[in-house]
Amino acid sequence: MSYKINNDWHLLGISIDPYQEENEQLQVMDENANRLLGLVNQLLDFRRIESDAYEIKKEQVDVVSLVQSVYSRFSALPYQKDIEFTLSTNISKLVLQADPEVLNKILSNLLINAFKFARNHVR
Repeated sequence: MSYKINNDWHLLGISIDPYQEENEQLQVMDENANRLLGLVNQLLDFRRIESDAYEIKKEQVDVVSLVQSVYSRFSALPYQKDIEFTLSTNISKLVLQADPEVLNKILSNLLINAFKFARNHVR
């Protein structure tokens, strides 16, 4: 019966995903697991920096693309805390010589702190 109903909705151009809520929860879990892995890697990097074993690897980095990537990773977090989280830019591309991992960590830490102390807006 559900197959026939789903088929009828599909013919009308409407997609019904009975597992949508579970998929969204799994996606949030995956994002949180990746964030936790990132924090563990930051701790390891901190130890390497303290022991002078960390080396900055400069390369061409499109900062706008990197910021958009970080923004998309954090996009689920504000909804959990009822915070408005927006990204806007007038620049389509900005290329710099930098270490993309370091920039990613800096932006992630800034956003984590912003969400931690924000009342209802992070821009």
